[in-house]
Amino acid sequence: MVNEKKPTININPGPLLQEASAAVAAKDYQKAITIFTTLSEAFPPPNVSVPLIARAKCYIQLNQYKECLADAIRVLAMDDFPLPDEQLPNCPTSRVAAVTLAAQGK
Repeated sequence: MVNEKKPTININPGPLLQEASAAVAAKDYQKAITIFTTLSEAFPPPNVSVPLIARAKCYIQLNQYKECLADAIRVLAMDDFPLPDEQLPNCPTSRVAAVTLAAQGK
């Protein structure tokens, strides 16, 4: 698998995740994308899969399928990572979620 080597940003993800969730709930997908981008830069693989999957879901809502597919491909290149069902229902791992999002993004 590809292991991306980049410096991580030392942040507390809790408040950012809450802010991103609020943005998604308000259908402010662009704001959520910005937050998920920050989170994706803060975590090393495989944990980076979670914000990438969340960002891909936002891209689908904005009909930005190319960007969704790019995130899905990045996730597929990483080690598989278990996901909670609330991340993407019926997708128990990061790779299953990535394939599902790629298929939705056409």
